[in-house]
Amino acid sequence: MKILKFNKVAGSANDAGVFHYVPAETVKLILTADASVIVRFEGAGSDVLGHDTMTFVCTSGDEDVIADKLANVLYGNKFSGQGGTYLIDKDFYAGITTITYGAVV
Repeated sequence: MKILKFNKVAGSANDAGVFHYVPAETVKLILTADASVIVRFEGAGSDVLGHDTMTFVCTSGDEDVIADKLANVLYGNKFSGQGGTYLIDKDFYAGITTITYGAVV
């Protein structure tokens, strides 16, 4: 099982104390919009009406690169030598300025 380890990012800096561990198989959708990427997954607050989200705020134009990189981690073999946990933080891609978690309530 792959586990994505999302580090909260604010103001282009990692928050050393806040991580969200998401089993890769719970990711249902990756969306891109201007200056953001949204990952929808089954989480603590998800139900039949919606999914929890992880939102990346990034430099405009970097959305597709970040989404492609996430897809490679989820479904490709590019990082197969890294083990089962993948850290996704400000260093995952230089254009990321914010990563936040949103639970369905």
